[in-house]
Amino acid sequence: MTKPILTICCLPNQDSFLADLKHALSNFYTVRECVSGDLATHARAIQESDAVWIEWGNELAVAITRHLAELLRTKRVYLRIHSYEVLDDICFGIDFTPVTDLVFVANHIRELFLAKQHRPAGARIHTLPNCVNVRRFASTEPPDTREGIALLATMNFKKDPMVALHAYASYVHAGGSEKLYVAGGFQQIRYEIGFKNFLTKNNLDERVSLVGWIDNVSEWLASKRFILCSSLQEGHPVGLLEAMAAGVHPLIYSWYGAERIYPPQFLWTSMHEFCERALSTGPRPSPVQYVEDAFSMECLEIYTSLIVNAREDVDIFERCIRKYG
Repeated sequence: MTKPILTICCLPNQDSFLADLKHALSNFYTVRECVSGDLATHARAIQESDAVWIEWGNELAVAITRHLAELLRTKRVYLRIHSYEVLDDICFGIDFTPVTDLVFVANHIRELFLAKQHRPAGARIHTLPNCVNVRRFASTEPPDTREGIALLATMNFKKDPMVALHAYASYVHAGGSEKLYVAGGFQQIRYEIGFKNFLTKNNLDERVSLVGWIDNVSEWLASKRFILCSSLQEGHPVGLLEAMAAGVHPLIYSWYGAERIYPPQFLWTSMHEFCERALSTGPRPSPVQYVEDAFSMECLEIYTSLIVNAREDVDIFERCIRKYG
């Protein structure tokens, strides 16, 4: 039996999550990708499709739903929203009339959306968490040989690098011996100046290594013991999932909604609690098992099946992390 054609519409440089999603959707559709900033290109792809998946609720989603609504009228239209689209008010320019399935990566992002926008009439609302291929990040590095705290991010206001530095400084003052490895760049020169100034004035230059951009992230993470997240706000960050799949223990600032995603042992809310988490010698939940249980490729195939076959809202998070609550 011939499968219906589904086209995933996405802007260039925002297609990094598509490979795994495409694989999961291929159980139900012949999946094509249209990665372009040209609306006419998307129009042609949509016209040849039976269903459409719009990845990210951004300016492309605004353009497609407002200018290509007639092409969408008889099709099943999935629209997935991550987090910045809601936090920066970008998605509220979308015409949700043709959307049949509105998909969020986490419940707290869905709730923030619904606090600003009436529920779109006629659309089912789902949560589909990000998932990763655990085997791709599997590490053979023995836990007792790992060392260091990883900070993997583009340094900007969202990632709140000064909170990360204050947390690390508190850890050092409390007797912590792990070195901090910072991978990524600085979005603005002020972050680089402020970052390096903090290190010098707190005598941390020898304890913090700025390693720049990393080509092979999985290989780099394999030797690290912890990964530090100090973000002001996130949705369901893939980078943390990848680190945990590699066996790295997370130290996650408890941003709004984080407690509904991660076990409490993965979270911290104060410098004191950060030090407790990082210095603890007691048992910890396995980060690899956590990802395998709820956010693996096998899970993604199950979750995608639930959404494709849905006749009503599907809340994946309530199903998949209940054991960690």
